[in-house]
Amino acid sequence: MIIDDIGIVHTAGIDPMEFGGNEVEYYRVDTNGDVTVEEVGSGPLSYKFAVSVDVDSSGTAYVTYYDQDSNDLILARRGPEGGEASWSLETVDAEGDAGQFAELVIDDGDRIHISYVTQTGDDEAAVKYATRGAGESNWTIIDVDTLSNIFYGFEGAREITSISIDSFGNPWIAYTDEMNLKLAVWDGRAFRTETISTSRDRGVVFGQLVSLGLDADDIAHIATFEVTATGPLNGNVLYFRGTAK
Repeated sequence: MIIDDIGIVHTAGIDPMEFGGNEVEYYRVDTNGDVTVEEVGSGPLSYKFAVSVDVDSSGTAYVTYYDQDSNDLILARRGPEGGEASWSLETVDAEGDAGQFAELVIDDGDRIHISYVTQTGDDEAAVKYATRGAGESNWTIIDVDTLSNIFYGFEGAREITSISIDSFGNPWIAYTDEMNLKLAVWDGRAFRTETISTSRDRGVVFGQLVSLGLDADDIAHIATFEVTATGPLNGNVLYFRGTAK
């Protein structure tokens, strides 16, 4: 969920096919409290794959999601205001099984930044970053790192990657599997990666959930979840704060 410069709330979610749902849905709450719900045209999807929403400087909404039929990363763009809004869809990455657990950020210059994973094995994935500037037609896609301890069988909603943009316009990406919580920072030429925490240190596994935010001083704030018991699920929310190495 995000709130734009004029106070309009934008969020998106999956109305899951497991419960008879049909679509990725976009929700807009204006300053009068009126709610608009729109289908973006995705078709039926499972709720375990993340969706993300942001708006550009003109207030146009964008949503990212993973298309389970084509195994692609999709970007949906909301059409102009007035009348019934329409959504246009484009494929960002179609190489391999791409686009799971994506997060979207649009910076002040309307450059689009997306973090996501491409599944490469039963428990393996490549962490990737896609970006495109305002007025550009082609996507730049960069391999960030690999993960090798993902438990794909879990059906609950997850957020394996999270992205934020620092004061210099550089992307920071936090990501996690069951064993490691990691951070990648773009230095202008490549991503520098470091391990923030490992589950081996604590004797439990991570729940494959992560959220990253940067403050005005480019200090990273990262939250994640560790699993202490299953059936029912129990655990601890962990918080990390610091600067990149």
